[in-house]
Amino acid sequence: MDIINKLKVEAFRNGIKLFRDACVLAKSGSNESAFALGVLAYEELGKCALADRQLDRVCLNPGSEEIARNDLAKLIKKHKTKQGWASFDTGGNDSTKWSNLDHQKQSALYVEYTVDKVIVPSVSNEKLQDLLKEVFRALNDIGDLPYYGVEGSSSEKSEWQAKKDIESIKGIYAEVSGL
Repeated sequence: MDIINKLKVEAFRNGIKLFRDACVLAKSGSNESAFALGVLAYEELGKCALADRQLDRVCLNPGSEEIARNDLAKLIKKHKTKQGWASFDTGGNDSTKWSNLDHQKQSALYVEYTVDKVIVPSVSNEKLQDLLKEVFRALNDIGDLPYYGVEGSSSEKSEWQAKKDIESIKGIYAEVSGL
């Protein structure tokens, strides 16, 4: 279970880092790259949630750790699965709005071509702000989940660590969101 718990923590930490990087890019006017990194941050939260569910599974079914690890290895390779879990497990209330995030992420990064036109990546400030708001909400809502391990409950230490992580992104998010 240690490896699944480590995945949960590291995915959350990477989500924080990716979100911070997305905010830096947004601040510099690089909406497209910021959007793509924001989606990746959201996916990391989904990965964290999936790992937590597999830990629950192992706790409820002793002896199922190998199956849980194998299932998790398959699930975390699917972008839509991670995005869905990020929305579901963090209390997202508009899953349809974020249902095609993988396509939106790709469109934000790549020039597309059809037989009669070239489509240049473009992300409006409003769309970027919507995504950053959703990811920031999700990061806050997931709380100290990554840090409380298999015990399944918060502690002073887990709450402190989560608060420290969220505090590390509040300033840059406030700068780009106008809060």
